[in-house]
Amino acid sequence: MIKELDYTKEYGERLKQKREKTGFPRGILFELTHRCNLRCRHCYVVPEANKRELSTEEVKSIFEQLVEAGCLHVTLTGGEPLVREDILSLIDYARRIGLFIHLFTNASLITPQIADRLAEFQLISLEISFHSLKRERFDWFTQVKGSFDRVMEAIKLLGERKQKLCLKINITKANFDEIEDLKQSVKDLEATPEWATVLMPRSDGSKDNLFLRLEPEEIFKIRDILSPEPIDEGELSLTGVREDEGPGRNWVRGKLF
Repeated sequence: MIKELDYTKEYGERLKQKREKTGFPRGILFELTHRCNLRCRHCYVVPEANKRELSTEEVKSIFEQLVEAGCLHVTLTGGEPLVREDILSLIDYARRIGLFIHLFTNASLITPQIADRLAEFQLISLEISFHSLKRERFDWFTQVKGSFDRVMEAIKLLGERKQKLCLKINITKANFDEIEDLKQSVKDLEATPEWATVLMPRSDGSKDNLFLRLEPEEIFKIRDILSPEPIDEGELSLTGVREDEGPGRNWVRGKLF
């Protein structure tokens, strides 16, 4: 009798063992550009007008080298990858030579034609930055009027094409009050949520975006909402949280990062 195998599990295990033996990279994050059509207040990327981007042929060459090294997954990000005029041809080439593609995008540039092509590519994941369910607040985040409507239209277009979506939601002081609504909205859209609370200084070293950073106490509240399981204080203390005197969770007043 032939033993029944879980192909995905067996295949994944073989890849894991091979990677451990050879050290080949399973996946990489590829910043294709620092340009972006939005100006999100909390983003760490600062556009550099004079920064030369890799050409189409240079990017293709890197894809080929990654395949040669044994890489399987490439995450394309930026800036905003879709500002590159060659982005669809680059994804097409990467898929043809055997790479699995993940795309990080703000989605505001997605048209019906682009949605068609993205569906054809059978992306492993398409992750969209999402800031608020409120039109004015969303546009305040991006500093571009109409961005909320364009992103919602893109989500609709991709949903109609059965593209599985991940909504990347960075909780800050400006959308902290929307957590419950955002949590429900992600379910309604049949998307996968990716929650984040970390804000980093900008790539030029400035910290003007950190006014949106949450306090440690606020982060604990978010964890209680999204993950009701008890938090292991002992485990968290190993990450650099300083114990302060006082009952309950007052000790989290120390630095969380």
